[in-house]
Amino acid sequence: MQYNRMTDEAILKAHPNTEHKFREWKKRVDIVCVKAFLMPSSCMPDAAWRDYHESNLTPREAVESAVEFCWRYEPGVQDCWYGVAQ
Repeated sequence: MQYNRMTDEAILKAHPNTEHKFREWKKRVDIVCVKAFLMPSSCMPDAAWRDYHESNLTPREAVESAVEFCWRYEPGVQDCWYGVAQ
């Protein structure tokens, strides 16, 4: 019996679904986070990324929502964000 040797990434590209779109969107979120905070979103406190994605927020809008609602009391986060955003 021959097994499928395709990687998960190759399968997602061949058969696009919402998970693939979410992963691509999340990569763009990480680019925004690295620019503002010098670390990806996975190193930051939890935020409702899936909800932001399903609400059709842009990656920048999603990070801004996370700053306002999830990371509000984290030291230095708003200073970093508003320093970059303005």
